[in-house]
Amino acid sequence: MSFRFKNLIAGALIMGTAFASPAIVLADDNNQELGAYLYEASCDALSTDAIIEDLGDLEVERNSDKEWSRLSNGQEAPTSLWVEDEDVDRMTVDDLLASPHAVAIHASDSKKADVIACGDISGTPENGTLLIEIPEVNDSGFEGRAFFAPEKDDDEDELEITVGAWATGEVEPMASPAASTPAA
Repeated sequence: MSFRFKNLIAGALIMGTAFASPAIVLADDNNQELGAYLYEASCDALSTDAIIEDLGDLEVERNSDKEWSRLSNGQEAPTSLWVEDEDVDRMTVDDLLASPHAVAIHASDSKKADVIACGDISGTPENGTLLIEIPEVNDSGFEGRAFFAPEKDDDEDELEITVGAWATGEVEPMASPAASTPAA
């Protein structure tokens, strides 16, 4: 089922039945900007108070080979890829694994927007990097991944986070949270 068709159905369901389900309706084109946030909480305990970093607005990128190489786990790129790279100061992969942390993708670049995908940060780092799944939330039609790596251009305490989102089902899930180490 196409992304556009799924959103049309979700919109019809919401309009046809008052307060029927927590379905989220997103724009049906590639101009939709999504937001990504780093939380000091697990996905089941998110609150705006737990946001520790705005990871930027995810936009559809036409030439995203560099970003996709980090997120791909060796797979073909999705039809549309919403992606953003962000550097976070004074944080390492080990810091994120030491206590509950999550990456959540929001329906727009606002911390108050609905969460459409969320992934707890877990796994075993390889060479200081980590790749996690960001599963769909509430049948939003979006899922993604996040890649964490030490920033090579700057201080050792800076972390580069690449977040990507795509229509649910366009990319096969990884076998495990740290299935492979993509190119940095």
